[in-house]
Amino acid sequence: DNAFKFDEKTGGLCSEADYPYKARQGTKCLTNCTDVPGTIVKTFVDVPPGKVDALAAAITLQPISVAIQANQVSKLTFVVGHSI
Repeated sequence: DNAFKFDEKTGGLCSEADYPYKARQGTKCLTNCTDVPGTIVKTFVDVPPGKVDALAAAITLQPISVAIQANQVSKLTFVVGHSI
């Protein structure tokens, strides 16, 4: 949610040209870029875990973002694209 809140507050996303990926450690973020038109987050909704119908409804609104709690990997099991 923090990324969406940041976008709402700052007015849009930076372009790849203004904010290129650099593989290195650091804590300094650039904040002086030109916002890409149409990238302002107007609203966002958290889909409850396991609610497939709610996820399907969110997909119709697009775009969607998926977060996986990495410290709970032992609870994730996938079989041909389906979680069980």
